[in-house]
Amino acid sequence: MGDSAALNALITSNLLRLHTNTDQFHSSRYTSSGMQQTLPQNKPPTISTELVVSAFSPLHRAAFQEMVTDPILSLGMNIIVKKTQLDEEMSKLVKIEDELVKLKDISSAGVLGSEPASVSKRRALLEEKMRDLAIKIEGIDRSLKEMVKRQQDYTTQFENRAAVAQRSRSTVTA
Repeated sequence: MGDSAALNALITSNLLRLHTNTDQFHSSRYTSSGMQQTLPQNKPPTISTELVVSAFSPLHRAAFQEMVTDPILSLGMNIIVKKTQLDEEMSKLVKIEDELVKLKDISSAGVLGSEPASVSKRRALLEEKMRDLAIKIEGIDRSLKEMVKRQQDYTTQFENRAAVAQRSRSTVTA
């Protein structure tokens, strides 16, 4: 999803840092043409030297941690991710449907006479992929609906708390 230009900009501006999962700073230099990666102590990439991105300063780290653990913000970000996943899967499904229509047009127009085995195999493969995508889309959609429902519940709770606080303030001043 997307390119690394925004990530590189955040690393260059010292909002994020690139390091190994052993929590050592990574000795990389960042240029406008992209990232040059050099592993610490010239070790080959392994699980212990896998590159990770984290907040650069302790203040940013604490703020990011707060955002991740905030249920409303975290839920909102997860909804955005699910919507993006849903859009990607739907576009894959549309491409498969378009190809199936083309195969149908080829078969029905009699361009090739009777349908060749390669066309029927391709159609069967596309139909299988379409079924798999439909199941995946249903799962994403179900998950998205649950998240939206939880977000509405949080919003209702927040509005109720705000109304109670407003009423208590008005009774204290009266």
